[in-house]
Formats: sequence, C-alpha cells, structure tokens
Amino acid sequence: MSADNARTVLHFEGWFRSTTDVSYYTDASFLSQCDRRVPVLVELLCDNEPRMHCVPARPIWLKIKFSLENQPWILTMANWPVLVSSNSNDRSTKHFVQDAELCCQYLLSHNEAMHAFMFSVSSRAIPHSLYSMNAYSTQSFRMTNEKENRTTFCRFHFTAVQNENPLKSQLITNDVSCQTVDDLSQQAVDEIAKGNFLTWRVDIQIFTAAEVAYLPFDAFDSTKVWPHKLSPLVPVGKVVLNKVVRHSTEFTGSNSTIGCMPVCKAASTTEELELTNTDDNGRILTDDACSKKLLTADEYQTMDPFWQPGILWRTIFDENERDQVATRIAQYIRPISSPTMTSVLDLFAQVDEELRMKIEKQLLQS
Repeated sequence: MSADNARTVLHFEGWFRSTTDVSYYTDASFLSQCDRRVPVLVELLCDNEPRMHCVPARPIWLKIKFSLENQPWILTMANWPVLVSSNSNDRSTKHFVQDAELCCQYLLSHNEAMHAFMFSVSSRAIPHSLYSMNAYSTQSFRMTNEKENRTTFCRFHFTAVQNENPLKSQLITNDVSCQTVDDLSQQAVDEIAKGNFLTWRVDIQIFTAAEVAYLPFDAFDSTKVWPHKLSPLVPVGKVVLNKVVRHSTEFTGSNSTIGCMPVCKAASTTEELELTNTDDNGRILTDDACSKKLLTADEYQTMDPFWQPGILWRTIFDENERDQVATRIAQYIRPISSPTMTSVLDLFAQVDEELRMKIEKQLLQS
C-alpha cells in the first residue's frame, strides 16, 4: 500500500501555528513568522485489506494540506519513520504481504527494506488511537534562505500531544486498523465535541550540506532515520485539528513551496549537487568534491543496511518488545521453504545474533 492507493478514512480541518522563528533556515513565510496561523486540511489514509495478527502491518498515511498564499503545500507523512524503499518516491509496502515466502524473498534481494520490516512487526506499527499516533516525513526537504545564500536539509516530525488531550483509557485501547470508518469518524466527532482536539507538536531535524556530506549514511535514503544525537529536534509549531469533515475534499497542491522543496535521491541532478552553504562560523562552503559526495548513490552502496535495524533492536526495543517481535516473525515465516528459511535467518542474524536465536527458539516450539 502507498499513500496514493490507500483508502481515505477521514478528513479533518484545523490549523498550523508556528511557535518558533526559523527564518534563519528558510524563506517559507509560514515557518519564519512566529505565531502565524495557517489553515490546514488533513487526509487520513490506511490499508483496506484484512490482516492476520502475525502478518506485517502497513503504515497509516497523513496528507496535510497547508493553505498558503502562493499555492497549497501538501506534506505527506506516515506513522513509520522509514519506508521500504530507499527512494522516497516509492511509498509502496506491497511486499509486506500474507505470503511470507514472497516477503522473505524480497528482503533477501532488498536488504534495505529490513528497517521498515522491523517496524512493521513491532508495537509501533499500528497506533492505539489517532490521539497517540506520531507521524514522520520520511522524505527529506531542502530549506533555503536565498537572502543569506544558505541551504539546509530537514525532515518533519509530528508528535502526538497527549498531555493536551486528556482521554479516557478506553479511547486508546483499540487499534486504528481494527475500527471501521464510521467508528473512527464518530470517535473523533465525540472527542472533538468535548474539546479533545487532535494535536501534534511539529519539529524538524536539520543537517547542513557539509554535515550531510560526511554522515555515515545517506541522509536522503528513506530507509534510514536521522539519529536525534546527530540532529536534535527543533521546535517549529503545532497542528491542531478541531473539525471532522464529512464530505470528500479534493487534495490538490504542490509538494514544494518557497523555501522548502523535497529532495528526491533518485532524481538528483548535477545542479542539485552544486550546493552552497555556510558553516557554524558563517564561512561559505563551496567544496565541489564535498557536494558531489552528497547525493552520489554509488558512495552509499556499501553502507550497512543492517546498522540502523540493529540499533532499533538493541536500544529502542525493550526486552518485552524484542520477545514479541521475534515471536511475530517466527509465526510469520514458519510456512516458508527450507532454503529460504536458512537464508532469511542468516539475514536476521546480520541485524543481531540475538534476534536469530529468539526466532529459532520460537520456531522449535510447536
């Protein structure tokens, strides 16, 4: 499933309010004018196919339409921070299917998909409620400040603000995917009527062109996250949704706006490689060699696709989550052929040897 062929579940109206002036990075007026409010329309999309418990989940998508002066800007996000493909234009998760043999064959030939697969079988795959769902722009954006000849790169993060939405415990007990469209709609109507508006804190992660050139991974690879230690979250504003729209609304607009344009790794051109930037001391950086290193795919073909999935397993998942993930994987891959089983277990060992051991332990159980 991709954002383009998913089923539309809900439309919301609300607003984005900037809380921080980030004009240092961008000419985008709605991001560089503190306290400015911009109307937004949000489309929620999710998979319409029934799913067995052990089958990998598929992401939930959000399309956020910002009503700007020049033209509407549409930001596409997902509740996962990574995609299956390194190309941000390829948002399909069609390979995460009930047929485990096909899925494992895909993982064996596309190791970079392992990161998204690990998310798909974790507790993070499906939120318990719209009110607890975070969202991420796995696509990177080029932010420009033309006046000061400054270029930076960013990703957007939407973090659910549950403290501002005091909800009854039963509201977050059911998975979004287990509810009907009417259930979701009515739940949102009821809670919004009580003043429990859907609220997300909006942050960005930022890298300069010089920093991107020397990262130990491809910053524009959509199967990779930007570690917070390397790029901390920078507050930008809030999105508040206070109305459910019952009628279907046409989503037209552009995925780029003044001062903020998407970076597509697969479509990189020579012009895109020739970047100008400043360092922390304001010195102009125009290193052609550094720039060409920035988006050259060949430079990253040898990058370890199991590095970040390994970090997810060892440091993000707790012991209980690791057990649950290993159990789900074992249940899912149990029917596959013996040759594929041997190969895919070796693949999981490259994430972490403990992962393979836990899966093998589950496979030995009846």
